Amino acid sequence: MSKERVTGLLIAVLFLHAGVSRAMTPAVCRVDDTPQANAPAKVVHRTVTDPATGLEIRLEQTARGQMTVDVADKTISIHKDLQGSRAVTTLTAGRNRLAISFDGRNLSVTGPKGTQQSSLATQETLTPVLKTLQGSSLVRTAKELLDRLALQGDSAEGNALLLTRALFGSVTGEMSSVVQYQEWTRHMLARPKVVRVVLAQGPGECWDSYSKEAIRIFDDYADCWLNCKWYQPFCEGACEAIYVLRSEMAFMWYFNCNGPFYGG
Repeated sequence: MSKERVTGLLIAVLFLHAGVSRAMTPAVCRVDDTPQANAPAKVVHRTVTDPATGLEIRLEQTARGQMTVDVADKTISIHKDLQGSRAVTTLTAGRNRLAISFDGRNLSVTGPKGTQQSSLATQETLTPVLKTLQGSSLVRTAKELLDRLALQGDSAEGNALLLTRALFGSVTGEMSSVVQYQEWTRHMLARPKVVRVVLAQGPGECWDSYSKEAIRIFDDYADCWLNCKWYQPFCEGACEAIYVLRSEMAFMWYFNCNGPFYGG
């Protein structure tokens, strides 16, 4: 285990347990706008220019709980399709294509050699799929693109792409992307937030539930990481990947519960 990875874990543990644990009851300003919540979700088409690269990042939301995010350069395109409890990320470079699908329990990867399926509950099935991602040139190229973007978690498209970058970092041995997302989560849970009352939930319940789930996901990640043995290959990477995948499900749940993430 490298010194860099141990240091990164310690930073994550210190930040998250010192910050997120204190945020288990975050200050919440509740705004009752139930009539607006009952109205059909508006169609959102948004294009933002990344300040670091000049590339366009496109977001489209045509119905509540459905969102697509696209970004591309001359080497690769990244397409994320978030619908309900399923997230599909498709990487395309020329004729090469890789699709990564996750529904909260099962992770599958579809490429030139067919489809590999796995369950988060069974590491024996999960590890081969993660190793396929680790060995994919499309994943490495996509990670290089995402590393160049100035992504911000306060937007729906930024949050979605930060999670994709963290997943690719977890399988390629680069932990800083995971730690960065954890630090952003700690920051968001610790600050006051205005949340909307929706018909299906009581006042503030969407944010309260999301906060608790984010804390639980990190606690499970820390336990997983600290219980890895030296003779268990790819254990830390699997813990990181599971953390990212579960975080994406939490993000999608909040998006579905309370409309566009941060007011899209």
